[in-house]
Amino acid sequence: MPTMSKLPIWTPLASILLALAWLLPNASPPWPAFHKDAWSAFVFCLVAAVVVFRRQTGGFRGFYLDPMVAVLLLLAVLPVVQWGLGVVHFSGHAAVGFGYFSAAALACLIGRTWEQSDPGKPGDFLFLALLLAALGTSWLMLAQWLRLDVNDVWVNPLPSWGRPYGNLVQPNNAATLLILGMVSLFWFAVQGRIGKVVWGVGSAYLLFLVVLTGSRSGYLSLLVVTLLGLFMGWRRAEFRPWRGAFALLLGLFPLFVFLVTRDWGGETAFAQQPFERNLTSARLLVYRAYLEAAWASPWLGYGFEQGAVTQLASAALGHQLPGLFTWAHNAFLDLATWFGIPVALLAMAAVAVSLVAVLRGPFDMKRAVYFAGTCVVFLHGMVELPLAYAYFLLPASLMAGAMLAGLKVFALPLPRAGVATVLVGLIAMLGVITHDYLQIESAFYTWRFKQANVGRNHPMDVPDTLLLNQAEALLVGLRGTPESMTGDSLREFEQAVFLEPSAAALQHLAELQLGRGDIAAAQRTADMGRLLTQGKERKALAARWRYLGTQDPAFLAVVWRE
Repeated sequence: MPTMSKLPIWTPLASILLALAWLLPNASPPWPAFHKDAWSAFVFCLVAAVVVFRRQTGGFRGFYLDPMVAVLLLLAVLPVVQWGLGVVHFSGHAAVGFGYFSAAALACLIGRTWEQSDPGKPGDFLFLALLLAALGTSWLMLAQWLRLDVNDVWVNPLPSWGRPYGNLVQPNNAATLLILGMVSLFWFAVQGRIGKVVWGVGSAYLLFLVVLTGSRSGYLSLLVVTLLGLFMGWRRAEFRPWRGAFALLLGLFPLFVFLVTRDWGGETAFAQQPFERNLTSARLLVYRAYLEAAWASPWLGYGFEQGAVTQLASAALGHQLPGLFTWAHNAFLDLATWFGIPVALLAMAAVAVSLVAVLRGPFDMKRAVYFAGTCVVFLHGMVELPLAYAYFLLPASLMAGAMLAGLKVFALPLPRAGVATVLVGLIAMLGVITHDYLQIESAFYTWRFKQANVGRNHPMDVPDTLLLNQAEALLVGLRGTPESMTGDSLREFEQAVFLEPSAAALQHLAELQLGRGDIAAAQRTADMGRLLTQGKERKALAARWRYLGTQDPAFLAVVWRE
């Protein structure tokens, strides 16, 4: 019987490297997910290189362009087309979109070829990485929840609302990773690499941590996957030995919810119950607003990842959202607002074709686990934005590709040289983006230290970028004065601010515009700032503007409303 120790040595090494992507503590502006995304992309490039450049043997099945890969490649090209048409302003932003979607297409392509050539090997690599990351995140979450005295440099501090998430920015991301960890345990259990007791205890432990996140999207994914396991236990003989365990997990879920949410008089209780948070109504407002905005520009959309532009378009249609929503919190709606409704329908069709192929294809336990893992990320993507992060997008794409291996899905053969060229190009792009961003990040920290009056020496030079010109334009504006800014640099800064809006950047833009005598532009920015902020932040911006008016009467020409 196979055991974990029988895995080839490269598998745990590669898995450990990938697992680090979910555990890195870095999550700061201007690109909070950069370090995690860049590291996961780097590891995937290494693994893809092994698959693409290894010597072809009798088991090698070649590379194929199926509907899912084709749609992802189309999505990769569209940001570049939009840049050429002027819909996307910065070439660097278009390049980032090209890189993300191309990497997803390559991961899907590699997943299918790898699974067909070496059945189970993609799963061994990926599910071991997910399991290690889930266990590591669970320990970080326990440290946060129990308020242990840990180093905040390596472990993100627990927020005031008391829902731990490890180093994953928010609880929904942690919940998805933990559920993927449960799926990973099942992968190794059905292969006999771990026993049923280990699987059951490990799954119950991770289930408790999922409940601890208070993530309702996580709860939904958990229930869907568990009920799917029970259903398969009724329909398929291969699943019948697991029916009791799935039923037990389903029974433990409400018990854990009761234990975690009950106020036991200690500091570990939730600050707010999972089912009392009023976020569903906010999502419904966003869905309605962005759907109407999509219908208002149905063919070209508003540009790749230009949520602020979409929100301003929805505001012109009469929708006022509670704060900034750079994402629609639904993957298909995001595609509709970015690239147009026909592109979103194409993506839906590709998913539907893949789903039909899986349901009609011969049953296979490995495919069932790949399907479960893909479903977890897909369901999260219907109500949140896990696909905004490469550390979820690339694993989901690899699982989707492996899931389709051996199925009758229309596909065209691709030359190995072409796939290798794309891979080498993506590796080069990753290197350039990393080079640019590390310089930008250092300069951005210097600016933040200056704003916070930390330290004395604050070099104000802005690095020249090779690709990320949107970040360079943002830094030039943030550090600029009305005297130092030219008309072109101010327009570039305005575009950069609307690409990644923040309260500080919006108000500084209005100050620069007013300082250069453009009162109308400053008023437009102030009005946009009101639409793109909420609550205390909006009031703080208005209060600061009134204070500036007491220091310089010129500011009174622009009204910053609460």
